[in-house]
Amino acid sequence: MNRQYVIIPAEAFFDNDLTPMQIKVLGALGYHTDKKGWCWPKMTTMGDLIGCSHGAVSKAVVALEEAGYIEVKRNKRHGNKYHIITRFSDGADIPTGITDEDISDVPSGGTFGADIPTGTTEDISDVPSGGTL
Repeated sequence: MNRQYVIIPAEAFFDNDLTPMQIKVLGALGYHTDKKGWCWPKMTTMGDLIGCSHGAVSKAVVALEEAGYIEVKRNKRHGNKYHIITRFSDGADIPTGITDEDISDVPSGGTFGADIPTGTTEDISDVPSGGTL
């Protein structure tokens, strides 16, 4: 895999009750997820990826499951499957399996709400490295 990013729920990232190790394990799961949020990496694979032991990964997985950030389907024969649970701000789960019909009313460009100005050529030379103002 040559991925340059992982996707985890912002709610988890900003959850002060999660440890840095739990965030890293959630990131390792996010690194391996498919389009529906499922993955099945081995504990040792995740440990190798983030530089920790199988036991540390296992403890983090249990904590993430208890906190409601992941669902684990345990299978001793074929290995565990993990699902990262994502929610809308109102707490509802984000639907999976959305079809083209479900998004047929999305305006071209894929945005809702106010129009976004286009063609702006503002000078961004004063933006510090790292891309933040």
